[in-house]
Amino acid sequence: MFLSFVTSAYAQTQGAPAPAATAPAGAPPAALLMNMAPILLILVAFFFLIIWPQQKSQKKHQKMLEALKKGDRVITRGGVHGTIVGFEDTNHLMVRIANNVDVKMVRNAVETVLREGSGT
Repeated sequence: MFLSFVTSAYAQTQGAPAPAATAPAGAPPAALLMNMAPILLILVAFFFLIIWPQQKSQKKHQKMLEALKKGDRVITRGGVHGTIVGFEDTNHLMVRIANNVDVKMVRNAVETVLREGSGT
């Protein structure tokens, strides 16, 4: 009983410092913004360090996939080297990986174009 009286009395004194981490209920918007600033800064840094470069890389890869043509030498995501010998539809292509060995694969499986226009 006595302990709760002392605790509430201490909290009501004017000499007690206000907590710095939280803004009072009637705080102006500037105080709320200052409390949110570290979180916003982290979100902005996260966007510029992780999300934006990933989007840029995906766009570059998509352009490369759209520019594929017959005769391009490619490396697949699985590490298979081959030459594009034809296209079945917009999403599938045929890749020659050895003499008389053509493999049907999804266009997204192409990781890198080594050399364009080998003429086969």
